[in-house]
Amino acid sequence: LAELYTQQGLFNDARAQYLQVAEDFLKSGQMDQAVKIFEKTLEMDPDNVPMRTKLAEVYVRMGKKPEAWKILTAAAESLRAKGQLAAADEVLQRMLKLEPGNSYALVLRGRSALDAGDAAAAIVALTKVADLDSNVEGLKTLFQAYLRAKNYSEAGTIASKLANVHDDGAAIIEYTDALMDAQQYRD
Repeated sequence: LAELYTQQGLFNDARAQYLQVAEDFLKSGQMDQAVKIFEKTLEMDPDNVPMRTKLAEVYVRMGKKPEAWKILTAAAESLRAKGQLAAADEVLQRMLKLEPGNSYALVLRGRSALDAGDAAAAIVALTKVADLDSNVEGLKTLFQAYLRAKNYSEAGTIASKLANVHDDGAAIIEYTDALMDAQQYRD
């Protein structure tokens, strides 16, 4: 029935039928068949994040963590690009359950929090990144979070790292501008 709906261009009806079939396969333990159905559904609607998430969960149940990780990464980036930061954060939390210390997910979570205006949450996520000193994007995001939180001493430390270690002098200029705006002329 789902295939007939697809041929007729009734994609919402087809998706509903495919989802029902996939759920039946999951209940009966036929994971490989469920994966095929989810993949068919995603061919029709590649931006369907809930479907991607379900497929990732099936991969986790099958012990295929790298495949799940790849799908969740694409979903988080897609949601973030669309400005759906809360939904992106949910996906990132799932990613961090799979791999709690993953630098990529922590940096992306920090960026999402900062984009949502939550500098404190961004700082929490980014300070958990083990290899932050070698992660330029993570450092830049942490620098921005410290500036928004008006934690100028920490922002200065990060600006110095960006300038001295990564040859990025723009952070020093931005840091100086922030100090001037805060009327901390001596600093």
